[in-house]
Amino acid sequence: MFPSTVTKQGRDAEHPDSGVVHELGNGLAVRQGAWAENVAELFSADFSQFLLTLHRELEDERRALLAGRAERQARYDAGDVPKYEPDDSVAAAGDWRVAPIPPDLQKRRVEITGPINSTKMVINMLSRNQEGFRADTAMLDFEDSMKPSWRNVIAGVHNLIGAVQGTLEFSDGAKHYRLDPQDMAKIMVRVRGLHLDESNVLIDGAPVSAGLFDFAMSFFHTARTQVERGQTPKYYIPKCEHYLEARWWNRLFELAQENLHLPKGTLRV
Repeated sequence: MFPSTVTKQGRDAEHPDSGVVHELGNGLAVRQGAWAENVAELFSADFSQFLLTLHRELEDERRALLAGRAERQARYDAGDVPKYEPDDSVAAAGDWRVAPIPPDLQKRRVEITGPINSTKMVINMLSRNQEGFRADTAMLDFEDSMKPSWRNVIAGVHNLIGAVQGTLEFSDGAKHYRLDPQDMAKIMVRVRGLHLDESNVLIDGAPVSAGLFDFAMSFFHTARTQVERGQTPKYYIPKCEHYLEARWWNRLFELAQENLHLPKGTLRV
């Protein structure tokens, strides 16, 4: 399935100067300049297969949705306006309701957000301040509050793992920061939007969806731990422009839960 990694010279249409890539097997590769020990720790054979499954199931639809954005914008520029679904659609007329809010997410009076790559900031967001107050929820952000460099993305994944496990620590020389696993804000993760690519990870020569990659890394490496501890994996999806895009994200979540043998509805968004 996933043989020992090899490197080779590889180029693709979108990245004609892509250069050397680090092959992981089955069409999955990481750009050689992005490959490092802390990256290899995350790309296990099981994670690699998980990412391949999600990408190959959903990438064509994502590309179609992005083309749909451009088509809709052209219509809006010409004077058209957004419309609701027909009154007889399942969404409008169906007999349905959302699942109840899990007990651990019912208290959301104060929420805080910041870049997920900063270990010190992640610890501070999840912890009490000097006055003894803390947020109910901390949104650890792969999106607008963080420059999405590869170094930052990978640091963010490792920070999230440490935060979920309650083991995250940081020293700046003058002070040592650590989490109190028994007294932390709830964790929510914001991934990058549908329109962005993660150019350092290639499948069949093309970059993967950045949002899918952020979610796959986060969910694969932390969801089971959260569930075992009675915590709800929680995500924030930015820049969703159409209900069909929301359905795409929902299919991603359902497929991820199915592949990790977790019940539907394990995560919340």
